[in-house]
Amino acid sequence: DSVFGTTHEGMYKYFMTDIEKLKTVYAVQSGLLLIYNTEFVFRNILWWWCLCDLTVQCSASVQTPKCKFEENSMIKYRCHRFDQSALNVILANLYNFTLSKYNKGSRVAIVRRHPTKMNVIQYCNNTNSSKKH
Repeated sequence: DSVFGTTHEGMYKYFMTDIEKLKTVYAVQSGLLLIYNTEFVFRNILWWWCLCDLTVQCSASVQTPKCKFEENSMIKYRCHRFDQSALNVILANLYNFTLSKYNKGSRVAIVRRHPTKMNVIQYCNNTNSSKKH
């Protein structure tokens, strides 16, 4: 799937990007990352990624992912990946939509996912915090 296919349009309000180019770049998975703690990485990737994640309208601009992976998932929106979507937009912008500049693949680890029903957003209930002790 492309970065475009895994990013809800609400996220584009927070990241200026070329949407047509996002349709040509494959999305990377964020299940396993190797990130070097350099000033460049902090200022250009981690800072913006954290800011988006702290802003609900940026990271969770849609309440449910609506994941349906079908034909044409490179050019049609199929599934919002929340923090993974933000990371993909940031990396695509930073490296001029050239996947090979930031994704080298992995010969060390493989992430295997199993079916789950955990794609429902959970909210904290603050009713307990208002009780007097």
